[in-house]
Amino acid sequence: GMSAVITGCVPVIIMDNTTEIFEEVLPYSKFSVRVPEADIPRLHEILEAIDEPTFQRLQAELRCVAKYFLWTSVEGRIGDNDGQ
Repeated sequence: GMSAVITGCVPVIIMDNTTEIFEEVLPYSKFSVRVPEADIPRLHEILEAIDEPTFQRLQAELRCVAKYFLWTSVEGRIGDNDGQ
């Protein structure tokens, strides 16, 4: 969920033909791993193949966008953006 994103867990997206929230403006390929449904049997292998520098880069990019996944209904804004 979004709490995982906020705490720095790199998202692994396993859904074919889907668009993620804010995908039209957020560079998901820079902070997540997308795995085709057909590759689920190889998921462990795919994830283990991600080297440490790549993983650190994904986490660094994730830190840059994590605030956009926060929605504060009381304040009516997303992260630091009040929509104005």
